[in-house]
Amino acid sequence: MTDNLIIERLENSRVNSKTTIHLQFSLEKNLLPEDSIKFNFPQGFRLSNPKCFLHKVNICTEIELLLNERMFVCHGLNIELKAKVWHAISIIGVIAPRYSGIFDGLYLETFEEDSNSVLERISSLDSISIKPGAITAYLEYTSLKVGERSEYELKLNPENGIFLDEEIWIKLPSELIDMDEYCIISSPTLIQAKGKF
Repeated sequence: MTDNLIIERLENSRVNSKTTIHLQFSLEKNLLPEDSIKFNFPQGFRLSNPKCFLHKVNICTEIELLLNERMFVCHGLNIELKAKVWHAISIIGVIAPRYSGIFDGLYLETFEEDSNSVLERISSLDSISIKPGAITAYLEYTSLKVGERSEYELKLNPENGIFLDEEIWIKLPSELIDMDEYCIISSPTLIQAKGKF
């Protein structure tokens, strides 16, 4: 196993965004036309109709998306990839994880035509940083006079989508929570929101 795989950049590093990743790698052995490459992305990443380009040319005759949807095999190369030369490729159809963080473990494996035996495994020492999206909040109210009753409406505009199984938690100041018995929170979804906004 070698570490001749460099992550140049991710075009969009936001949570749960579809993006293109740009890589460079160097092989120890030539890969001939009809040989294959398997790309394995870190846990949390997903792939949607991935394609692999070298100098804007799709290098795969067939793409096989594997069951976990974070690996794909580029079957049957259209070109020869020489050893001891740096190759710059772009992979489209990469979906960043649904949560932010630092992700390690990107690697590729090469195979000869019609073989399951790994010729070479190349891993990256680089990490991928995924950033959270911002949430813009708007607060509207009917009165700001001390001691006067006021109604508040909080509107949220998240940069990233919110999925059905995800939540938003909002912490209200203690002054708003400790109110008299006539306090009405118009919608519990403003405290713990689920679903799409």
